[in-house]
Amino acid sequence: MSGRSPFATTYVAVGVLAALGAYIYFVERERDPDAGEKLFAKLDAAAVQSVTIAPKDGETIRLEREGEEAWRLAEPIQVAADAASVTSLLDAVERLELDEALEGTAERLADFGLDAPRVALTLRGAEGAELLSLELGAKAPGDGLVYARASGRPEVVAIAPSIESDLEKQPFDFRVRDVLGVERDAIVRLEVSGPEGEYALQKQWEEDWSFTRPLATQAGRWSVDSLVGLVAGLKMESVAAEQADDLAAFGLDAPARSVEVGLDDGTEKILQIGSSPEEGKYHAREASSRLVAVIPGTLVEDLEKGMAELRAKRLLDVSTFEVEGVTAELAGGRRVWARSGEDAAAQKWSRSEPDAAEVETSKMEDALYDLTGLDVAGFVDAPEGDAAYGLAEPALRITLRRSEDAPEVEVVFGRTGDSAYARRTGDDAVLELDPAKVDELLGTLGQL
Repeated sequence: MSGRSPFATTYVAVGVLAALGAYIYFVERERDPDAGEKLFAKLDAAAVQSVTIAPKDGETIRLEREGEEAWRLAEPIQVAADAASVTSLLDAVERLELDEALEGTAERLADFGLDAPRVALTLRGAEGAELLSLELGAKAPGDGLVYARASGRPEVVAIAPSIESDLEKQPFDFRVRDVLGVERDAIVRLEVSGPEGEYALQKQWEEDWSFTRPLATQAGRWSVDSLVGLVAGLKMESVAAEQADDLAAFGLDAPARSVEVGLDDGTEKILQIGSSPEEGKYHAREASSRLVAVIPGTLVEDLEKGMAELRAKRLLDVSTFEVEGVTAELAGGRRVWARSGEDAAAQKWSRSEPDAAEVETSKMEDALYDLTGLDVAGFVDAPEGDAAYGLAEPALRITLRRSEDAPEVEVVFGRTGDSAYARRTGDDAVLELDPAKVDELLGTLGQL
């Protein structure tokens, strides 16, 4: 004899009829005249002091406001919260619109999955006063809406599912994930150590960077800018340990790599990078913290390229539009040019030495382009005396005056036999250049 209950078929039938009834009611209803109105029209996000998200299956999340803009994750762990994530949630609640109010449903919550809601949201204001609550139930059949129960409304309502992604977030999604918590523009110094060697970079002016160790030499503006962006924007993908007692377990007792970050207020942060828990990911921490994060491998991949990747591969990392004036000392004597006019279309170049004359703007700009676009063919990092490179009696000394408060840029050029060299002011390295392009530049400047 079968062990199946004689009432099982009846239960199934009742369930099917209940679901069918809800479907018919929901689909065949006339459009609610209030559809499109804000579900929480009176909500003032600025008044919200506490947010609680309580999923049916999962950890309760509680967020507390700290000041006007800052938030803190108070449950299930106490850490700083990402204000943007909280703001996104509150914005989503403010935008919620009523699609349908299902009259006569207050006593039939189970039909809509609201006897045990999937997730409940509560917003509280000053002194813990409840501002609103929202519970999500089952998905409505047919049109993708969600059954919900909202404070101030006894009946079940139907809303768009846009709020679901915010309420399905995990505690980690609401926490601050910045590893160092520094602003990109505040970084003025980087000191890097790792298997590829050690080097230090110092910001000179806006985007201008130079190496200070192992030698003083110019760094590539855009390559350093990329590295600075990776350091400032580094975010953890997960937390390996909130308070690590054994740093050796993460390769952080003797980190394989470290990046010391100097800030414009005189403070510093030190990023330590340890072992790899899996391919393309690494353990890391800020040296003053016991929190061990798992970070993506992008930054490590950049650091693996070493100092050579960050060196200036062009003679000058200067945009032609920055240049206000040029002074050149070459075999034919001293020549001085200046740019005038604020409007780009009306800008002109003129020469003041050895005589006063107008200069064809396109030719001057072409010369500047050739100068700033000269590629470095090689680096001599431990040069002999200047005479070995023709720099004791240079073939050309050129100075660029830039806009605003930017420092002047000076370069000297030398020729020895079939070779051409250059040296930037304050740069320990001698640069090898294409002699044909240097000769072309000398000829162009001599005619302007």
